[in-house]
Amino acid sequence: MTTEPTVLISADMEGISGIVHPTETNPGGYDYERCRRLMAAEVNAAILGVLGQIKPG
Repeated sequence: MTTEPTVLISADMEGISGIVHPTETNPGGYDYERCRRLMAAEVNAAILGVLGQIKPG
């Protein structure tokens, strides 16, 4: 019997590339909306990678 692996993706803004200052992670802070978009893009890329829809490199 074959089972699919379970995958959990956990993300926070502090670990996203392009975030350089703590104020960027607070609602109303400098560039917060841009940082939300960066985070969504990175999480979506991780999801696509898990699903095998993108190739590494």
